[in-house]
Amino acid sequence: LSVYHHWDSYPEWLGRILQTHYNTRPKVEELIDGGDTFNLLFSIIQSGIMLYILSLLIYMPIFSEALNIENHSFHIALITFSILYTPISEISSLIFNLFSRKFEYEADEYADKTFDGKYLIEALKVLTKDSLSNLTPHPKYVWWHYSHPTLLERINQLR
Repeated sequence: LSVYHHWDSYPEWLGRILQTHYNTRPKVEELIDGGDTFNLLFSIIQSGIMLYILSLLIYMPIFSEALNIENHSFHIALITFSILYTPISEISSLIFNLFSRKFEYEADEYADKTFDGKYLIEALKVLTKDSLSNLTPHPKYVWWHYSHPTLLERINQLR
């Protein structure tokens, strides 16, 4: 089993699934023991690093000086830091997306073994159509920005 819930998916749906299928202590323990908490751990580490760097730099007047502002301000420093942190955030997002795609393939494999992959393929097609997803994104764009494999990649993996 896999403990993986997207930050952008529907908690109502997940809650119903958990109440219906994982309503005893042994089932919950099995779910947790078989799960993957990497996404949660990575998010906590990523946020911790960002806040630590922010705490080191927030009161340095160089942020205000860089914008030619005479009086140092926490608010100016915060805005400047958010701009300067963007490249670090991009790199950590890239790493997160690589792992996320790996976990999606594992989840697809589990669904294929547990049920029939053809149902997953049909569901993925409906989701792709409903969300108006790009069916043929550039591979480099996928590598950098996508947290999920493309529809075609997932279908090829399931067949």
